[in-house]
Amino acid sequence: MGAWSDVLRWDSAALEGVGDALSSERKVLDGVLGDIEDGSVPRQWRGEAAEAARSSLRDRIEELEALKTDVAAMIAEVDGASEAVAATLRAVEEAESLAAYHGFRITEAGNVVDERVQLETTPQDVIETRAAVQQELVDRIEQILRRAAEIDESLVGMMTRLTSGATLPGAYIDEMNAEVWGGAPPPPTNGSPTEIAGWWATLSDDEREWLVNNRPERIGTMDGLPVAERSEANMLRLPAERERLEAELEELRADGRESEIHQVQAQLDSIESIEDMMDGGDRSLITLDLDGERARAAIGTGDVDNAEKVSVFTPGMNSTVSGNMEDYVREMEQVQREAQEMLRDDELTSDQEVASVVYLDYEPPKTVFPEVREGLHPDRYEEGARRLAPFLDGLAANRTGDIPMHLTATGHSYGSPTTGLALRESSAADAVVFHGAPGVGSAAPDDEGRLAPDTGEEVWTDSDEMRVPEGSMYNLSNEEDIIANTGWHGVNPSLDKHITELSTDDAVAADGRELHATYGHTSYVEEREPTSEELSTSEYNTAAVIADKTDVLIEQPR
Repeated sequence: MGAWSDVLRWDSAALEGVGDALSSERKVLDGVLGDIEDGSVPRQWRGEAAEAARSSLRDRIEELEALKTDVAAMIAEVDGASEAVAATLRAVEEAESLAAYHGFRITEAGNVVDERVQLETTPQDVIETRAAVQQELVDRIEQILRRAAEIDESLVGMMTRLTSGATLPGAYIDEMNAEVWGGAPPPPTNGSPTEIAGWWATLSDDEREWLVNNRPERIGTMDGLPVAERSEANMLRLPAERERLEAELEELRADGRESEIHQVQAQLDSIESIEDMMDGGDRSLITLDLDGERARAAIGTGDVDNAEKVSVFTPGMNSTVSGNMEDYVREMEQVQREAQEMLRDDELTSDQEVASVVYLDYEPPKTVFPEVREGLHPDRYEEGARRLAPFLDGLAANRTGDIPMHLTATGHSYGSPTTGLALRESSAADAVVFHGAPGVGSAAPDDEGRLAPDTGEEVWTDSDEMRVPEGSMYNLSNEEDIIANTGWHGVNPSLDKHITELSTDDAVAADGRELHATYGHTSYVEEREPTSEELSTSEYNTAAVIADKTDVLIEQPR
């Protein structure tokens, strides 16, 4: 793998010049071939001398055709390398920008040096955040150097084959484009979201476009890629998925396999629901998975790739793509609009944007037998957390230093332990809000791990291992919510000393608006008419966290 300093000296314009020169040479070859064919041996000339002349002419034409094929291959290789070098240099610029923004420096050897001095008084969350950024830079540099080595190896290999006298087959370019990744380098095996983001940054625009259009089933599932490209890829998948499921449904009906018909029909219903949701405005289909028992998806509203404030809401039990996901999308859009208004009212943030995501890329249990029993067990939220953590990391990895993102993770009910466990693996969230939480996911082996052996005082809580900045964890519990604070899935979050309890009672907002209370387990965010000025204290507090306007939060006394 080459040195960082070598890549910095690369010049895509020089390669473009080589490609132009080769194109000129190919035109010369075309002219020579035309002249030879026009000057072919006259038909009237017969005998041994005439046959020898024709044989010599055929040999020369074959040699020139072979040379023309070699030059065409060289042009394709050089042009591709020129685009790849330009994309690699853009990735270098992004990495350098990200480093400078956060106070790091990339040395000529490709090492990441922290230019800021950390004092003994530096908060732990700041230290952890800087360590995460430094690791992201290391991952990006690794992918850039990997891509650079591949470009170099490809060019050297081409030149070696040509100078050794080997003639490339005329179908070389077609075969290259028919490969799985369309001639682009494959992504790193089992790559992290930051590695995937680094790989994508090194690709040319043509390579990205080819992959979106020809490999949508791969691009749509890759955490770390831009939301816009993922959504485009996933939308391209819908017609083929519908056709596949309709054929499967027809086969099941012909075979009388009633037990499987309902599941396939539910998948088709989910596709229809997704299409309806995507017609509802500025939305993106960030994830799509139709391989499980139920459809899974994540839908964003707004410019998730570039908005300064982004929220990710994970719902709980009884949540399905075809059943109530659209309700969640509309409800979180209401909170998004309120957060946007808070930003607009402040001159310092009036130009900032808010985006929201409803994350249902897992299968929470339903309250029907026998599935309801799973609601008391951690299996499904543990699986959900394993999927949510890289999703959050992917949103963060897709950003550069030019547009920093304040990310708020929000979970309701069973989605709270899903979110809580995910935040033990991901450090992407700047804040977290729990609604009606039956716990936030327990990481302690038993009660003895929480209590001091001498006094019995609680010294460890479930929030201790969440990788969220201190003072940025919040909990809301409605009156008459029989699920909230039960401790079914960890310590009661209302008693967690690291989690701030926010009000859901009647209250007055900082701007003088009257806010109403919410009751029960499902009313933390309620759908209303877009023109309605009615707002609950729960929605207001959630929006304030998303907008990072913590000075206007209405807390609940413990």
